[in-house]
Amino acid sequence: MPVTTRRATQRLLHSAERTSDTNSRGEQSRSGKANRPTVKRARITRNGGSGDTGNPISTLSVLLMLPLDIVLEIISLLKPLDLANLAQTNKAFRAMLMSPRACRTWTTARKLAGNAPECPPRECRVASVYNLVFALMRCICQKCKEKRLVNENCLSERFPDLNPTILELIPHTHSNSVHPMDKFYWDADIVAMAKRYDEYQRVIDASSRKGAAKKALEQFKNERIEYVHAVIEHAENCTGWLSDFEIYLDNERQERIQQYYTRIVWRFRELGYEDQDIHVIRSMPESMRDRNLTERVWKHIKPLLQPYIEIVRCSRLDESQPQVIQARKALVNRAYDKYKETLRPIECVYLPPCELVHAIPAFRSLIYTNLDVAFQQAACDEATQRLPEYIATFESKLKSRLLQCMVDTGALKKPRKSKRLPKGTEGRLGLATSVFCLTMDSKHDITVLVGLKGVAAHLASHQQRRWKKHGKAAFWAANTGSERVELDKTTLCHSRRGLDPDTAHPEDLDRLDKRFLCERCQSREWTATMASILPRDQACTWRRAVSHDTLMHSGSDDGPAWRVLNEEEEASVRRGELSRGLIDRKWRCTHCPVRLKFSGSHRDVLQHVQLFHHIAEPQEDVDFFHSCPALRYNIRPQSLSQCLAAADG
Repeated sequence: MPVTTRRATQRLLHSAERTSDTNSRGEQSRSGKANRPTVKRARITRNGGSGDTGNPISTLSVLLMLPLDIVLEIISLLKPLDLANLAQTNKAFRAMLMSPRACRTWTTARKLAGNAPECPPRECRVASVYNLVFALMRCICQKCKEKRLVNENCLSERFPDLNPTILELIPHTHSNSVHPMDKFYWDADIVAMAKRYDEYQRVIDASSRKGAAKKALEQFKNERIEYVHAVIEHAENCTGWLSDFEIYLDNERQERIQQYYTRIVWRFRELGYEDQDIHVIRSMPESMRDRNLTERVWKHIKPLLQPYIEIVRCSRLDESQPQVIQARKALVNRAYDKYKETLRPIECVYLPPCELVHAIPAFRSLIYTNLDVAFQQAACDEATQRLPEYIATFESKLKSRLLQCMVDTGALKKPRKSKRLPKGTEGRLGLATSVFCLTMDSKHDITVLVGLKGVAAHLASHQQRRWKKHGKAAFWAANTGSERVELDKTTLCHSRRGLDPDTAHPEDLDRLDKRFLCERCQSREWTATMASILPRDQACTWRRAVSHDTLMHSGSDDGPAWRVLNEEEEASVRRGELSRGLIDRKWRCTHCPVRLKFSGSHRDVLQHVQLFHHIAEPQEDVDFFHSCPALRYNIRPQSLSQCLAAADG
């Protein structure tokens, strides 16, 4: 707290001397020399002479020892923003800068910052007032602005006996965005001017020399009109200054942002990245902030920005040196295939594809670094031995990312005082009500997935050409656990299928294997173009029903309206599905090794398990499984009318 008086300074000096005497006596008693006479301390000189370095006076800031007037004179050389920051350091500085004695300090600071005009007086007692109405010469809060500003069209309602001549004698403003051309008056100005004008009128009525009284009134009116014109001209100048000052502040802000970005670029250069790769973060919010790049900030933004730079660097190397990169990727793929041979066939279904393995930091370093050095197969084998650890980390991050999406959208509540989710929340990922919308590079490329297995199967089933097209998605899936996933909880029709919506799992609905028809689409009017793309009477699986309801009817207030097809209609739709796809030819045996790759229809695999493995009643996902769950989950909807017509024909 600044010392404001000479007496306070003397008290502080005496307190420091007593403290130093106590410290010196304590040191003497500890050293066994308490009987020696106390030696006087050297007097502290104003020019920083000799003295005990343990004296608290020497550790205090010189600024705090100065009188208040000198402190105000010194800090008046700061900018207004610096004064505002200083006022937030502690209560003492805030009280000093908010006191009436600091008015001259603020005025000097405003003039040095850009010759700012005088601030209008405050009309309210609110500290944070942002509405500077220069024409009315007032600082007005938003509440008072709405309450006390009177529109010229509403004057007759609030002041029915008002003389229209009075409006020429008081300033007005146009500070309303809804009606920018209307004039607005301050109610107190209207009342004060009406009272003064009435006094002149009473003088005229009571005076015997009416000519002199009328002349005084005319002179007053002329002076007030000139004053109003001067106020309006001053308000225009102030508004122009304010606009220029806002531009000045914005330029300073942009300069600080540029310095912040330059420091980030310098940090990434130290890590070995090139400018042609770093430029990708130029437009990202985390690299364009108005703040200082401290170590704490750098630790926070580095893992957010570094993946984008890695994506650009890897893409550039793929184009500049394709032969070397493809050869190294082939070696990594060969090692990955050898690892798959050590697993059961059903365990390979949800493994990430090769393109995601390439994006794992350990393999990415082998593929994209030291391109002029021969590829070390030993390093690749060492990284392959840690594949179970990498895959486990990938699955853990995928679960965490999906749970965080559920928390962000409100589908999962997190305790306020706890940073961790309650136990058992991972079980929510396996429910049929956990519906995720996965977005690739394009906002229109949206895939609706159900549960953790649905997301994992989608990531595992992407072909190589699709990962090349969506390289960013592959990179993020390997580095952060999943692609950009957003939750969209959809109400499912479990009640019609005899299942509890709160406990039903996707496997329960897959075993029922029903087909549904959207009744809302049938009631809509479809154009010929829409009918050619999507049939109005499309019959689909329950997963497709969830996807259709999410993408087509998510903004509707009505609940989902689905009709369950009867047995005859279901049989016709199933025949149409089998005739247009290879879904039934992807079944495999879990007891055969991976290298045999025996696959066939559901019927063929059942017979294979019964004959060769002597299992009388094979169970799905135990004795046989579908080798491409994403293809099985994504059965294309069929037109019910066309399927029925084909069955009749």
